[in-house]
Amino acid sequence: MKLLRTVALFAICLTALLSAAGCSEKGTESFNAVITEITEDGITARPFEDEEILKKASVIRLDQSVLSANPVPDFLPGDTARIVWNGKVKKGEPASLEHVFAVYSLPPLYSEELFNARNEYIGDAPADGRLLGLLAEYFNIEEKRSLELQTSGEPYTMTVHFESEPDLRRMSQTACSLLALIGNCGEIRWDYPSKGSDVKEGVSITTADAEELLQLEDLKKYGETEESLHRLLENIVQLTEINR
Repeated sequence: MKLLRTVALFAICLTALLSAAGCSEKGTESFNAVITEITEDGITARPFEDEEILKKASVIRLDQSVLSANPVPDFLPGDTARIVWNGKVKKGEPASLEHVFAVYSLPPLYSEELFNARNEYIGDAPADGRLLGLLAEYFNIEEKRSLELQTSGEPYTMTVHFESEPDLRRMSQTACSLLALIGNCGEIRWDYPSKGSDVKEGVSITTADAEELLQLEDLKKYGETEESLHRLLENIVQLTEINR
């Protein structure tokens, strides 16, 4: 099996994917907002109370003509979103944005269920499976899979065997979350069949890899409270700029 292990390689792949998705524009800004209205013509959102954009507008309208260039999650009123944009805020009631590069959902409403499913010991296979299932559902990983655990020596490892290739960013989001939520898990691996070959491709992310990727210290602490888990999930989604 060919194993792609290094964070550097993942970071290169991530940068390339973000550039292809149009999320690497220079000078972009972002803000969090609550979706207040959804129509055929677009989305209306109210920025969070501490957002800088409130100095320019209290309500933002995202017209369908602006949104059509990028995929947008299936929002409902009351959902939370991060909006990546640049240019000018066009005055009006509501105001509008000159350029929108991405709109993606934020995870705070899901953090309670994930926090309650956290697991101190990787050897609890049913708990591991439930946590992986919740994260796969949240990060929209639909590929069929099976689970294997290595608990004979450190780093204790979870390996997910996929029947087809999962999205790199979505599975990396999941791996970082698993490392925070399984107390003594030190590595997440996943593999899948290589296209046109019987050889399997594989990816590995250790706790140290995840900390370097997310630019934080002591990943495990982020699984200790629901509030810190909320911050971690938001950090993961912001870094990858990917829709649920």
